[in-house]
Amino acid sequence: MRGPSRTLALLLVLAACGDERWVVADVVVPAAPGRLCLLALDDDGVVYDRGYDAAAGTLTFLAGDRVDESVELRAELWRGGRRLGRASQTAEFAGATIPLEPRACRDGAGGAAETLGGAPGAMALAAADPDRDGRDELYVAFADRTESLDGEAAPWESLVGPADLDGDCFAELWGFAGGALTDGETTLPLAGEAAAFGDAGEGPRVYVGGPDGLAAGAPGVASRTLSGAPTRAVALADLNGDGFDEVVAGGGAGIEVYFGGDGGPVIAPGATPAGWTALDLALGDVDGDGDPDLAVLRPEGFALALNRGDGFLEATASPGGAAVGLRAGDVDGDCLADVVVLGGAEGSSRWFPGGTGTAVELGDGVVDAVFADVRGRGRELVLLRADGTVEVWGS
Repeated sequence: MRGPSRTLALLLVLAACGDERWVVADVVVPAAPGRLCLLALDDDGVVYDRGYDAAAGTLTFLAGDRVDESVELRAELWRGGRRLGRASQTAEFAGATIPLEPRACRDGAGGAAETLGGAPGAMALAAADPDRDGRDELYVAFADRTESLDGEAAPWESLVGPADLDGDCFAELWGFAGGALTDGETTLPLAGEAAAFGDAGEGPRVYVGGPDGLAAGAPGVASRTLSGAPTRAVALADLNGDGFDEVVAGGGAGIEVYFGGDGGPVIAPGATPAGWTALDLALGDVDGDGDPDLAVLRPEGFALALNRGDGFLEATASPGGAAVGLRAGDVDGDCLADVVVLGGAEGSSRWFPGGTGTAVELGDGVVDAVFADVRGRGRELVLLRADGTVEVWGS
C-alpha cells in the first residue's frame, strides 16, 4: 500500500490472581480510509473483537479472570466490505510488545499441491471464515444446490464470495438465490452474473453486473443503476491511490471504469484500451509499482493493461491464449498479484506468479479457483477440477 502509515497501539491486559500481565501490539495502519478490526483469540475462540476507524490511538482490553498463558493477536484492515490485509501473531502474556502489519510483503515461495477433498459435479468454488478461526471454509456450487465442502447444505443457488457490508468485522458469504443477492439473512434486490464488493465513496456496496447492466446496493440502501450495458464481469480496487475504489465493469459492449470519490462513482471515458471487450476481468498489482493493474479475458485471449498510476490503464504485451475465466490474488505473500487463467473442463490452466512471471502449468480440467487461507499458512490458491477434486497450491 502506498502513502505514509501510522501506528495504533493495542494494549491487552490480563488480570489474574492479583497480577497484571499484558501484551502491547503496535499495528501499522496505512494512512487511507478504512476500518481496522482487532481480535484476540485463545483456545476457546475469540475473546476480543472490535472494529475502529483506521486511525492512531491506544485501546485497552481487560480480560477479567481469564488465565490463558498466550493469545493470538490479529489485525485486519477492511475497506468497502473487503479485507485488504491481515496479520496475526501469538504472544505470551508478560509485558511483550509485538508488531502487527496488516499488509506486510515477504519473499514469494511456492509449494506442491495437496488434495483437500472431492465434490463430483461441482461447478464453482467460494471461500469464507464463518467460525472466525482464521481459516477459510470452502463452498461448492452444483447445478441445483450449494454446500460446504464437507457436505453441509448452503442457502444459495450460486456463489459470489465473502464481504462485510455491515462493518461488524465479520465477512458473511454472499450468493444469489431466488433472483436476489443474499448472505442467508439479509437479501438485496440485485441479480446478475457477476458481483464484487468495495467502497467508491458511498460506503460499502456490492456492484452486480448482468444482462440488464450494472447496479449497486447495500443493506438499508436503495439500489441504483450505473449502466444499462450488459455486464459479464465486475472488479473493484483503488486504482489512483486516493482511498476510494474504482469500479471496473466489462462485457461485450466494452470495458468501463468508474472513478470513486466523495460523490460516488463517476464514469471515466478512455480509462481502458480502446476496443477492448471482456468475458472476464480481475484487478491486482502485477508489475510491482503499487498500483492495481487490469487482467482481462478477451475473445482473443488473456490480456493485461497496466496502470499508469492515475487509474488509466494501458495495453501491454500479453501472454494470450484461450481460456474461460480469470482470477487474481496474492498466493505467495510477495504483494504481487498472481493471475490464474482458467482453461475449464477441456482446456489447460496456467498460473502466472506476479501476473507476468513464467507460467506454472496447473493441468487440464480446472473449472474454478479462489484465493483463501484454508491451512492457516496465509492465502493460497485453491482449485476445483472438473472431476470434483479440490486441491490447494501455495506456501
